[in-house]
Amino acid sequence: DDQAREQVYEIEQRLRQQLEQDNEKLQSRVGALESRLKELEERWTHDSAQQMESITQKAQECSKALEQFQQEHDMERKARLRREGGLLQQVEHHAKEFEDRWNAERQERLDQVAKLEKILMEKETQREREQTSFQRRIEEELGFLRSEIELEVEERQAQDEQIVAALNRYTQQLQNGVSILGDDV
Repeated sequence: DDQAREQVYEIEQRLRQQLEQDNEKLQSRVGALESRLKELEERWTHDSAQQMESITQKAQECSKALEQFQQEHDMERKARLRREGGLLQQVEHHAKEFEDRWNAERQERLDQVAKLEKILMEKETQREREQTSFQRRIEEELGFLRSEIELEVEERQAQDEQIVAALNRYTQQLQNGVSILGDDV
């Protein structure tokens, strides 16, 4: 009877040790998964910041180019107005010629402004696509990590259930053995 209890106690100790080892392994794997998740979040934050910085820099460059273009346009317009004032006094025909040239240059500038706006919009659209793609990749990796954790939890539960079933069978066998010994005595 004491020997059977001692054997049950030893088996319980071994099973506890195995459970503790399994728990340590699980904690280690969960820790690794959490580290990977943190690393992915940090990389996403870093990449996002870089993309925003790149877009901001490109927007500033476009803004500076547009501002310089406008300054040049203003200077050129003032010079042209002076020329046209002098020419209007001389001949009305030349005024019409300068007016036609003015309209053509104005259209060219408007076209250039439209091109710059289009480029800016394309860059913004591209950034949004890249950010959406990056976000989707992060979500996929997070989903993968979550499914890995869920599989690990399910495996762990299955192992725990097997251990409990084995203990129950062993305990039942010991009780049957003790019962048989008790009947023989």
